[in-house]
Amino acid sequence: LGRLTVTGCSEGPRTDRVGSFHPEARVRLLSARRVRADGAEEPIDVGTRGALAIPTRALSPSDCLRLVLDVASPGGGMNGCLHSRGRVACATSAFLVAAEPGQPTARHRVTGSLPRGMAVSPIFGEDERGLYLDERSFRYVGYAAFGELEVRALEVPGGCARVGVPRGTSRAESSHLGPWVARASLASAMITGSAMAHDVAITAVPAPGNDAMPVLFGMAGRGTRPSVLAFVEATPTRGLETDWTLVHELAHLAVPYVPSEDAWLSEGLATYQQEVLRARAGMQSPEDAWRAIDAGLARGARDGTGATLREESRNMHASRAYARVYWGGAAIALLVDVALRTEAESTLDARLARLRGRRDTRMDAAALLEAIDDERAVVRAIAARWLEDPAFPDTAAAYALPGRSHDRGGHLVFAESALREEIMNPVGPLSSNGPCRQAIGAPDTRGFE
Repeated sequence: LGRLTVTGCSEGPRTDRVGSFHPEARVRLLSARRVRADGAEEPIDVGTRGALAIPTRALSPSDCLRLVLDVASPGGGMNGCLHSRGRVACATSAFLVAAEPGQPTARHRVTGSLPRGMAVSPIFGEDERGLYLDERSFRYVGYAAFGELEVRALEVPGGCARVGVPRGTSRAESSHLGPWVARASLASAMITGSAMAHDVAITAVPAPGNDAMPVLFGMAGRGTRPSVLAFVEATPTRGLETDWTLVHELAHLAVPYVPSEDAWLSEGLATYQQEVLRARAGMQSPEDAWRAIDAGLARGARDGTGATLREESRNMHASRAYARVYWGGAAIALLVDVALRTEAESTLDARLARLRGRRDTRMDAAALLEAIDDERAVVRAIAARWLEDPAFPDTAAAYALPGRSHDRGGHLVFAESALREEIMNPVGPLSSNGPCRQAIGAPDTRGFE
Protein backbone atom coordinates (compact mmCIF):
# COMPACT_ATOMS: atom_id res chain seq x y z
CA LEU A 1 0.00 0.00 0.00
CA GLY A 2 1.63 3.24 -1.15
CA ARG A 3 -1.20 5.74 -1.54
CA LEU A 4 -4.49 6.33 0.24
CA THR A 5 -7.29 8.12 -1.59
CA VAL A 6 -9.84 9.85 0.64
CA THR A 7 -13.04 11.17 -0.92
CA GLY A 8 -15.43 13.29 1.13
CA CYS A 9 -18.97 14.21 0.11
CA SER A 10 -21.35 16.33 2.17
CA GLU A 11 -24.95 15.33 2.86
CA GLY A 12 -25.74 18.42 4.90
CA PRO A 13 -25.10 22.15 4.83
CA ARG A 14 -21.75 23.21 3.39
CA THR A 15 -19.17 24.11 6.06
CA ASP A 16 -16.43 26.72 5.80
CA ARG A 17 -13.55 24.40 4.98
CA VAL A 18 -12.18 20.88 5.16
CA GLY A 19 -9.02 20.44 7.18
CA SER A 20 -6.67 18.14 9.02
CA PHE A 21 -5.93 18.39 12.72
CA HIS A 22 -2.18 17.89 12.28
CA PRO A 23 0.38 19.22 9.71
CA GLU A 24 1.44 15.64 8.89
CA ALA A 25 -1.53 15.31 6.52
CA ARG A 26 -0.20 18.22 4.46
CA VAL A 27 3.26 16.65 4.34
CA ARG A 28 1.73 13.49 2.91
CA LEU A 29 -0.69 15.17 0.50
CA LEU A 30 0.01 14.28 -3.14
CA SER A 31 -3.02 15.94 -4.72
CA ALA A 32 -6.35 17.57 -3.91
CA ARG A 33 -9.12 17.58 -6.48
CA ARG A 34 -12.72 18.69 -6.80
CA VAL A 35 -14.97 15.89 -8.07
CA ARG A 36 -18.14 17.02 -9.86
CA ALA A 37 -21.38 15.04 -10.01
CA ASP A 38 -20.55 13.91 -13.56
CA GLY A 39 -17.21 12.48 -12.38
CA ALA A 40 -15.05 15.25 -13.83
CA GLU A 41 -12.12 16.29 -11.64
CA GLU A 42 -10.12 19.49 -11.34
CA PRO A 43 -7.21 20.40 -9.03
CA ILE A 44 -7.62 22.59 -5.95
CA ASP A 45 -4.92 24.88 -4.57
CA VAL A 46 -4.37 24.03 -0.88
CA GLY A 47 -1.37 26.24 -0.13
CA THR A 48 1.94 25.04 1.29
CA ARG A 49 2.10 25.78 5.03
CA GLY A 50 0.55 24.68 8.32
CA ALA A 51 -2.21 22.18 8.87
CA LEU A 52 -4.24 21.31 5.79
CA ALA A 53 -7.22 23.69 5.34
CA ILE A 54 -9.20 23.64 2.11
CA PRO A 55 -11.90 26.33 1.61
CA THR A 56 -15.19 24.82 0.44
CA ARG A 57 -16.92 27.99 -0.72
CA ALA A 58 -16.07 27.16 -4.36
CA LEU A 59 -17.67 23.72 -4.15
CA SER A 60 -21.28 23.15 -5.14
CA PRO A 61 -23.54 21.02 -2.89
CA SER A 62 -23.11 18.04 -5.25
CA ASP A 63 -19.29 18.27 -5.39
CA CYS A 64 -16.97 15.97 -3.51
CA LEU A 65 -13.38 16.49 -2.42
CA ARG A 66 -10.75 13.87 -3.26
CA LEU A 67 -7.33 13.78 -1.58
CA VAL A 68 -4.50 11.42 -2.42
CA LEU A 69 -2.07 10.87 0.45
CA ASP A 70 1.32 9.21 0.59
CA VAL A 71 1.49 6.40 3.13
CA ALA A 72 4.53 4.72 1.57
CA SER A 73 7.04 7.10 3.10
CA PRO A 74 7.94 6.30 6.71
CA GLY A 75 8.48 9.09 9.20
CA GLY A 76 6.44 11.63 11.08
CA GLY A 77 6.98 10.03 14.47
CA MET A 78 3.84 9.36 16.48
CA ASN A 79 1.82 11.30 13.88
CA GLY A 80 3.22 9.55 10.83
CA CYS A 81 3.48 6.08 9.31
CA LEU A 82 5.56 2.98 10.00
CA HIS A 83 6.17 -0.03 7.78
CA SER A 84 6.72 -3.56 8.99
CA ARG A 85 6.74 -6.78 6.98
CA GLY A 86 4.25 -5.67 4.36
CA ARG A 87 1.93 -3.82 6.72
CA VAL A 88 1.53 -0.07 7.01
CA ALA A 89 0.64 1.46 10.38
CA CYS A 90 -0.38 5.12 10.37
CA ALA A 91 -1.57 7.65 12.88
CA THR A 92 -4.98 8.95 11.87
CA SER A 93 -3.48 12.45 11.91
CA ALA A 94 -1.60 11.45 8.74
CA PHE A 95 -4.71 10.87 6.63
CA LEU A 96 -7.97 12.03 8.26
CA VAL A 97 -9.61 15.32 7.25
CA ALA A 98 -12.99 16.69 8.28
CA ALA A 99 -15.37 19.55 7.79
CA GLU A 100 -14.67 22.64 9.89
CA PRO A 101 -16.23 23.79 12.07
CA GLY A 102 -17.27 20.31 13.07
CA GLN A 103 -20.63 19.23 14.44
CA PRO A 104 -20.45 17.44 17.83
CA THR A 105 -23.14 14.93 16.83
CA ALA A 106 -22.10 14.40 13.20
CA ARG A 107 -21.33 10.92 11.93
CA HIS A 108 -19.12 10.64 8.86
CA ARG A 109 -20.07 7.57 6.84
CA VAL A 110 -17.17 5.37 5.73
CA THR A 111 -16.92 3.01 2.77
CA GLY A 112 -13.85 2.05 0.83
CA SER A 113 -11.87 -0.39 -1.24
CA LEU A 114 -8.46 -1.92 -0.67
CA PRO A 115 -6.20 -4.10 -2.81
CA ARG A 116 -7.22 -7.74 -2.86
CA GLY A 117 -6.30 -9.54 0.36
CA MET A 118 -5.80 -6.34 2.36
CA ALA A 119 -7.84 -5.01 5.27
CA VAL A 120 -7.80 -2.07 7.67
CA SER A 121 -7.89 -2.37 11.43
CA PRO A 122 -11.34 -1.43 12.80
CA ILE A 123 -10.98 2.15 14.00
CA PHE A 124 -14.58 2.87 12.97
CA GLY A 125 -17.82 2.84 14.87
CA GLU A 126 -20.69 0.65 13.70
CA ASP A 127 -24.43 1.23 13.56
CA GLU A 128 -27.38 0.04 11.48
CA ARG A 129 -26.20 2.08 8.48
CA GLY A 130 -22.65 0.75 8.49
CA LEU A 131 -19.30 2.21 9.47
CA TYR A 132 -18.77 5.78 10.64
CA LEU A 133 -16.34 8.19 12.29
CA ASP A 134 -17.53 10.81 14.74
CA GLU A 135 -15.94 14.01 16.05
CA ARG A 136 -13.69 12.12 18.50
CA SER A 137 -11.62 10.88 15.55
CA PHE A 138 -10.79 14.48 14.68
CA ARG A 139 -9.90 15.53 18.23
CA TYR A 140 -7.53 12.71 19.12
CA VAL A 141 -4.89 10.72 17.30
CA GLY A 142 -5.71 7.06 16.73
CA TYR A 143 -3.76 4.32 14.98
CA ALA A 144 -4.74 2.20 11.98
CA ALA A 145 -2.97 -0.68 10.27
CA PHE A 146 -3.38 -1.58 6.61
CA GLY A 147 -2.27 -4.89 5.17
CA GLU A 148 -2.98 -8.59 5.14
CA LEU A 149 -5.02 -8.62 8.35
CA GLU A 150 -7.88 -10.63 9.75
CA VAL A 151 -10.10 -8.88 12.28
CA ARG A 152 -11.56 -11.07 14.99
CA ALA A 153 -13.90 -10.43 17.89
CA LEU A 154 -12.88 -11.33 21.43
CA GLU A 155 -15.15 -11.24 24.46
CA VAL A 156 -13.58 -9.34 27.37
CA PRO A 157 -14.95 -8.21 30.75
CA GLY A 158 -17.61 -5.61 30.01
CA GLY A 159 -17.71 -5.87 26.24
CA CYS A 160 -16.03 -6.92 23.05
CA ALA A 161 -12.56 -6.14 21.68
CA ARG A 162 -11.70 -6.18 17.97
CA VAL A 163 -8.38 -7.89 17.41
CA GLY A 164 -6.42 -7.57 14.18
CA VAL A 165 -3.95 -10.38 13.47
CA PRO A 166 -1.82 -11.10 10.38
CA ARG A 167 -3.81 -12.93 7.71
CA GLY A 168 -2.88 -16.58 7.63
CA THR A 169 -1.99 -16.66 11.31
CA SER A 170 -1.57 -20.32 12.12
CA ARG A 171 -3.41 -22.17 14.85
CA ALA A 172 -0.13 -22.33 16.80
CA GLU A 173 0.41 -18.57 16.50
CA SER A 174 -3.21 -17.85 17.39
CA SER A 175 -2.76 -19.97 20.50
CA HIS A 176 -0.36 -17.28 21.72
CA LEU A 177 -1.94 -14.09 20.34
CA GLY A 178 -5.49 -14.78 21.57
CA PRO A 179 -4.54 -15.56 25.18
CA TRP A 180 -2.12 -12.60 25.15
CA VAL A 181 -4.95 -10.17 24.38
CA ALA A 182 -7.32 -11.95 26.77
CA ARG A 183 -4.83 -11.81 29.67
CA ALA A 184 -3.98 -8.17 29.07
CA SER A 185 -7.69 -7.31 28.83
CA LEU A 186 -8.36 -9.14 32.09
CA ALA A 187 -5.49 -7.25 33.73
CA SER A 188 -6.87 -3.91 32.54
CA ALA A 189 -10.21 -4.79 34.15
CA MET A 190 -8.53 -4.94 37.55
CA ILE A 191 -8.99 -1.18 38.02
CA THR A 192 -12.75 -0.69 37.59
CA GLY A 193 -14.11 -4.18 36.88
CA SER A 194 -14.49 -3.61 33.12
CA ALA A 195 -11.68 -4.13 30.64
CA MET A 196 -10.25 -1.00 29.07
CA ALA A 197 -10.32 -3.09 25.88
CA HIS A 198 -14.10 -3.49 25.92
CA ASP A 199 -14.53 -1.49 22.69
CA VAL A 200 -10.94 -1.12 21.53
CA ALA A 201 -9.35 -2.15 18.23
CA ILE A 202 -6.15 -4.04 19.12
CA THR A 203 -3.89 -4.87 16.19
CA ALA A 204 -0.78 -7.03 16.25
CA VAL A 205 1.65 -5.89 13.56
CA PRO A 206 4.39 -8.47 12.86
CA ALA A 207 7.90 -7.20 13.52
CA PRO A 208 11.37 -8.58 14.30
CA GLY A 209 11.62 -9.83 17.87
CA ASN A 210 12.45 -12.73 20.14
CA ASP A 211 11.14 -14.52 23.23
CA ALA A 212 13.02 -12.10 25.49
CA MET A 213 11.33 -9.11 23.80
CA PRO A 214 8.25 -10.40 21.96
CA VAL A 215 6.67 -6.92 21.69
CA LEU A 216 8.95 -4.17 20.40
CA PHE A 217 6.61 -1.35 21.41
CA GLY A 218 2.97 -0.31 21.44
CA MET A 219 0.88 2.82 20.87
CA ALA A 220 -2.54 3.69 22.28
CA GLY A 221 -4.84 6.07 20.45
CA ARG A 222 -8.34 7.46 20.90
CA GLY A 223 -11.18 8.29 18.57
CA THR A 224 -14.55 6.85 17.58
CA ARG A 225 -13.12 3.45 18.49
CA PRO A 226 -9.96 3.64 20.59
CA SER A 227 -7.01 1.77 19.11
CA VAL A 228 -3.87 0.01 20.24
CA LEU A 229 -1.12 -1.07 17.86
CA ALA A 230 1.44 -3.56 19.14
CA PHE A 231 4.49 -4.51 17.09
CA VAL A 232 4.80 -8.19 17.90
CA GLU A 233 7.37 -10.83 17.04
CA ALA A 234 6.36 -12.34 13.69
CA THR A 235 6.09 -15.88 15.13
CA PRO A 236 5.12 -15.27 18.76
CA THR A 237 5.79 -18.01 21.29
CA ARG A 238 6.03 -18.15 25.05
CA GLY A 239 7.36 -14.61 25.57
CA LEU A 240 3.88 -13.08 25.27
CA GLU A 241 2.63 -14.82 28.40
CA THR A 242 3.99 -12.17 30.75
CA ASP A 243 4.57 -9.22 28.41
CA TRP A 244 3.72 -5.82 29.92
CA THR A 245 3.30 -3.71 26.75
CA LEU A 246 -0.38 -4.27 26.01
CA VAL A 247 -1.34 -3.86 29.67
CA HIS A 248 0.54 -0.53 29.72
CA GLU A 249 -1.21 0.74 26.58
CA LEU A 250 -4.67 -0.31 27.78
CA ALA A 251 -4.02 1.38 31.13
CA HIS A 252 -3.72 4.70 29.26
CA LEU A 253 -7.37 4.30 28.28
CA ALA A 254 -8.46 4.17 31.94
CA VAL A 255 -7.97 7.93 32.25
CA PRO A 256 -8.81 11.00 30.15
CA TYR A 257 -6.40 12.23 27.50
CA VAL A 258 -3.47 13.98 29.16
CA PRO A 259 -1.36 16.37 27.00
CA SER A 260 2.23 15.32 26.28
CA GLU A 261 3.78 17.99 28.51
CA ASP A 262 2.22 16.15 31.47
CA ALA A 263 3.53 12.75 30.40
CA TRP A 264 4.88 12.16 33.93
CA LEU A 265 1.26 11.60 35.01
CA SER A 266 -0.17 9.56 32.12
CA GLU A 267 2.97 7.47 31.63
CA GLY A 268 3.62 7.22 35.37
CA LEU A 269 0.17 5.80 36.06
CA ALA A 270 0.44 3.33 33.17
CA THR A 271 3.95 2.27 34.22
CA TYR A 272 2.92 1.62 37.84
CA GLN A 273 -0.22 -0.19 36.72
CA GLN A 274 1.56 -2.42 34.19
CA GLU A 275 3.19 -4.18 37.14
CA VAL A 276 0.32 -4.11 39.64
CA LEU A 277 -2.34 -5.20 37.16
CA ARG A 278 -0.27 -8.08 35.78
CA ALA A 279 0.18 -9.39 39.32
CA ARG A 280 -3.56 -9.15 39.94
CA ALA A 281 -4.28 -11.05 36.72
CA GLY A 282 -1.75 -13.79 37.50
CA MET A 283 0.65 -12.78 34.71
CA GLN A 284 3.43 -12.47 37.27
CA SER A 285 3.80 -13.06 40.99
CA PRO A 286 3.32 -10.15 43.42
CA GLU A 287 7.00 -10.50 44.44
CA ASP A 288 8.09 -10.22 40.80
CA ALA A 289 5.88 -7.15 40.41
CA TRP A 290 7.56 -5.45 43.37
CA ARG A 291 10.98 -6.40 41.98
CA ALA A 292 10.07 -4.91 38.61
CA ILE A 293 8.88 -1.70 40.28
CA ASP A 294 12.06 -1.59 42.36
CA ALA A 295 14.28 -2.04 39.30
CA GLY A 296 12.31 0.55 37.33
CA LEU A 297 12.57 3.13 40.09
CA ALA A 298 16.32 2.56 40.21
CA ARG A 299 16.56 3.13 36.44
CA GLY A 300 14.50 6.29 36.73
CA ALA A 301 16.71 7.62 39.52
CA ARG A 302 19.82 7.13 37.35
CA ASP A 303 18.28 8.79 34.28
CA GLY A 304 17.57 12.41 33.42
CA THR A 305 19.30 15.73 32.89
CA GLY A 306 19.12 17.02 36.46
CA ALA A 307 15.98 19.08 35.82
CA THR A 308 12.74 18.87 37.77
CA LEU A 309 10.24 16.16 36.86
CA ARG A 310 7.93 18.79 35.37
CA GLU A 311 10.72 20.10 33.12
CA GLU A 312 11.89 16.59 32.20
CA SER A 313 8.33 15.76 31.17
CA ARG A 314 8.03 18.79 28.91
CA ASN A 315 11.36 18.05 27.20
CA MET A 316 11.23 14.25 27.26
CA HIS A 317 11.37 13.62 23.52
CA ALA A 318 14.28 16.00 23.05
CA SER A 319 16.29 14.84 26.07
CA ARG A 320 15.33 11.15 25.75
CA ALA A 321 14.91 11.03 29.54
CA TYR A 322 12.10 8.51 29.24
CA ALA A 323 13.05 6.43 32.28
CA ARG A 324 13.17 9.54 34.48
CA VAL A 325 9.69 10.63 33.37
CA TYR A 326 7.97 7.23 33.26
CA TRP A 327 9.40 5.92 36.52
CA GLY A 328 9.36 9.31 38.26
CA GLY A 329 5.62 9.37 37.57
CA ALA A 330 5.34 5.74 38.70
CA ALA A 331 7.07 6.66 41.97
CA ILE A 332 4.45 9.35 42.57
CA ALA A 333 1.69 6.83 41.75
CA LEU A 334 3.17 4.44 44.35
CA LEU A 335 3.39 7.19 46.96
CA VAL A 336 -0.21 8.23 46.24
CA ASP A 337 -1.51 4.66 46.41
CA VAL A 338 0.17 4.01 49.76
CA ALA A 339 -0.93 7.38 51.19
CA LEU A 340 -4.55 6.89 50.13
CA ARG A 341 -4.62 3.44 51.72
CA THR A 342 -3.02 4.56 54.98
CA GLU A 343 -4.30 8.11 55.40
CA ALA A 344 -7.56 8.45 53.47
CA GLU A 345 -9.27 5.04 53.67
CA SER A 346 -9.19 4.88 49.89
CA THR A 347 -7.07 3.51 47.04
CA LEU A 348 -5.64 4.73 43.77
CA ASP A 349 -8.00 2.29 42.02
CA ALA A 350 -11.04 3.82 43.69
CA ARG A 351 -9.95 7.33 42.77
CA LEU A 352 -9.27 6.39 39.14
CA ALA A 353 -12.68 4.71 38.97
CA ARG A 354 -14.16 8.21 39.33
CA LEU A 355 -12.87 8.90 35.82
CA ARG A 356 -14.75 6.04 34.24
CA GLY A 357 -16.67 7.29 31.23
CA ARG A 358 -14.39 10.32 30.80
CA ARG A 359 -11.88 8.70 28.45
CA ASP A 360 -12.88 11.06 25.65
CA THR A 361 -12.22 14.24 27.63
CA ARG A 362 -8.98 16.17 27.77
CA MET A 363 -7.51 16.98 31.19
CA ASP A 364 -4.16 18.44 32.06
CA ALA A 365 -2.31 17.12 35.11
CA ALA A 366 -3.72 19.75 37.45
CA ALA A 367 -7.32 19.00 36.47
CA LEU A 368 -6.87 15.22 36.64
CA LEU A 369 -5.21 15.39 40.07
CA GLU A 370 -8.06 17.56 41.35
CA ALA A 371 -10.61 15.10 39.93
CA ILE A 372 -9.16 12.15 41.87
CA ASP A 373 -8.40 14.10 45.06
CA ASP A 374 -10.66 15.30 47.88
CA GLU A 375 -10.63 18.06 50.50
CA ARG A 376 -7.65 16.48 52.26
CA ALA A 377 -5.57 17.05 49.10
CA VAL A 378 -3.41 13.98 49.70
CA VAL A 379 -2.87 13.41 45.98
CA ARG A 380 -2.05 17.01 45.05
CA ALA A 381 0.31 17.43 48.00
CA ILE A 382 2.44 14.45 46.93
CA ALA A 383 2.55 15.59 43.30
CA ALA A 384 3.43 19.17 44.27
CA ARG A 385 6.23 17.94 46.55
CA TRP A 386 8.07 16.12 43.74
CA LEU A 387 7.17 17.90 40.53
CA GLU A 388 9.41 20.89 41.20
CA ASP A 389 12.29 18.94 42.77
CA PRO A 390 15.28 17.82 40.67
CA ALA A 391 15.64 14.83 43.01
CA PHE A 392 13.93 11.54 42.19
CA PRO A 393 10.88 10.92 44.42
CA ASP A 394 11.89 9.28 47.69
CA THR A 395 9.92 6.06 48.08
CA ALA A 396 11.81 4.67 51.10
CA ALA A 397 8.95 5.31 53.54
CA ALA A 398 6.43 3.86 51.10
CA TYR A 399 8.63 0.77 50.79
CA ALA A 400 8.61 0.17 54.54
CA LEU A 401 4.84 0.33 54.81
CA PRO A 402 4.13 -2.42 52.23
CA GLY A 403 6.71 -4.64 53.97
CA ARG A 404 9.60 -4.19 51.56
CA SER A 405 13.17 -3.17 52.21
CA HIS A 406 16.70 -3.68 50.88
CA ASP A 407 19.39 -5.79 52.48
CA ARG A 408 23.03 -4.69 52.65
CA GLY A 409 23.63 -6.09 49.19
CA GLY A 410 20.83 -3.95 47.75
CA HIS A 411 18.51 -6.91 47.19
CA LEU A 412 14.79 -6.47 47.73
CA VAL A 413 13.47 -8.44 50.72
CA PHE A 414 9.92 -8.89 51.92
CA ALA A 415 8.29 -9.01 55.33
CA GLU A 416 4.72 -9.91 56.20
CA SER A 417 2.48 -7.03 55.13
CA ALA A 418 -1.27 -6.81 54.65
CA LEU A 419 -0.83 -3.56 52.72
CA ARG A 420 1.57 -5.14 50.25
CA GLU A 421 -0.93 -7.93 49.59
CA GLU A 422 -3.82 -5.47 49.27
CA ILE A 423 -2.07 -3.48 46.55
CA MET A 424 -1.51 -6.59 44.41
CA ASN A 425 -4.90 -8.21 45.12
CA PRO A 426 -7.71 -8.07 42.51
CA VAL A 427 -10.38 -5.45 43.15
CA GLY A 428 -14.12 -6.12 43.20
CA PRO A 429 -16.21 -8.32 40.89
CA LEU A 430 -15.56 -8.19 37.15
CA SER A 431 -18.20 -7.41 34.54
CA SER A 432 -19.37 -10.36 32.50
CA ASN A 433 -17.82 -10.97 29.10
CA GLY A 434 -19.24 -9.75 25.80
CA PRO A 435 -21.37 -10.69 24.16
CA CYS A 436 -19.64 -10.21 20.82
CA ARG A 437 -21.96 -9.99 17.85
CA GLN A 438 -19.29 -11.67 15.77
CA ALA A 439 -17.67 -14.98 16.67
CA ILE A 440 -13.93 -15.20 17.25
CA GLY A 441 -12.16 -16.13 14.06
CA ALA A 442 -14.62 -14.50 11.66
CA PRO A 443 -13.21 -11.59 9.61
CA ASP A 444 -14.90 -8.20 10.00
CA THR A 445 -14.70 -6.32 6.72
CA ARG A 446 -18.12 -4.66 6.58
CA GLY A 447 -17.91 -1.49 4.52
CA PHE A 448 -14.67 -2.46 2.79
CA GLU A 449 -13.99 -4.60 -0.26
